[in-house]
Amino acid sequence: MCGRETWVRNNRYPSRPTWTGLLIGRHRRRDVGGSPERRQYRCCRRRRPQSESIACYQECLAIRLRLLDDAHPDLGRTLKNLATVHVTRGEYDIAEPLHAEALAMRRRAFGERHPEVAGSLNNLAVIAYSRGDHAAAAARFREVLELWRALLGENHPNTLTTANNLGVSLREAGDLEESERVLRETLAARRAARGEAHPDVGESLLNLAITVERRTRLDEAEDLLRQAVGLLDAAYPRRASARGGRRNESGPAPAPALA
Repeated sequence: MCGRETWVRNNRYPSRPTWTGLLIGRHRRRDVGGSPERRQYRCCRRRRPQSESIACYQECLAIRLRLLDDAHPDLGRTLKNLATVHVTRGEYDIAEPLHAEALAMRRRAFGERHPEVAGSLNNLAVIAYSRGDHAAAAARFREVLELWRALLGENHPNTLTTANNLGVSLREAGDLEESERVLRETLAARRAARGEAHPDVGESLLNLAITVERRTRLDEAEDLLRQAVGLLDAAYPRRASARGGRRNESGPAPAPALA
């Protein structure tokens, strides 16, 4: 992103969470400060249609390429923003090399161990997942997980969100045993860090239920799913009320979320 920024976990869930948000955990990036770069970012984001946002980011990138050296952090941030717009348009073939270039620039600017490097690796994992290359996504999420553990610790929300994403990717790649192991560890860590009633725990219960169901342990899967539904309906009473207290228990296949 343009200007100064910091990584934070999106701890406050939306009032109407989607199945995407529950199956694949999300990170959120938040700007701080009031720099001209931040105003440029907001300008690009507010433009409609998306083609205008792309033109805005391209213009911003061209200016920065002329004025800044190739290790300047703002280059990687602008590349990331441009790639994100292409992802929202489903243009993964365009977005992936942009994210890869942003990763290279961020490594030059910050070194190997930095939150923005983890963010770029996460975005590449998300694209791999979106394209159905779940084995590649799992490999990328492992890299991100190692970075978050080193930078933030075992029980930070970013670390646990990435562990959740790894477990889901392993499941979709067909490694059900490893998926179950990772998801159980994540569930236990989230319970310890967040408490029994936190929506993150419901997310983990839901993902674990799906993995256990695919391993044909149906009674156990049903019990886990009931726990997840009860917790999530309690967390989102308006949504539960709108559905008559019932949640759709067979949401669509998980889709990824960019960091």
